[in-house]
Amino acid sequence: MPAGWVAEAPANPMRLAQFVLPGEGGNAILTLSSAGGSVDQNFVRWRGQFEGTPGEEAGALPSGTRWIRLSGTYLDKPSPMAPGPGTPKPDSVMHGAVIGPEGEALFVKAWGPKATLDTHRGAIDAFVASAAR
Repeated sequence: MPAGWVAEAPANPMRLAQFVLPGEGGNAILTLSSAGGSVDQNFVRWRGQFEGTPGEEAGALPSGTRWIRLSGTYLDKPSPMAPGPGTPKPDSVMHGAVIGPEGEALFVKAWGPKATLDTHRGAIDAFVASAAR
């Protein structure tokens, strides 16, 4: 676990681990889960957690890990499947990665204020790389 991250009890049974990433912009959350669905299904679902069309970067690592970074107005909900549109959180970022083959994949998802996640970007990338080993 990178320095400065705070482990907390996972908010639901699909999460294997959950961390608070503190920062000047406010706290961000990072989760490690074994959520179902394909890489593309999860990327579509994550895009749908933003208002309109989010800014996007995506790619793959030599380990086979696929990643996506989305930015814009995040629609915050108590859980992704909660009813309603969610509370708009402008100037937000989501870092998502899918590690391993479909059916056995781990999902890393970090979301929160852009200023906070920009500070933690290197640690998030290192965390994903270590989980891919």
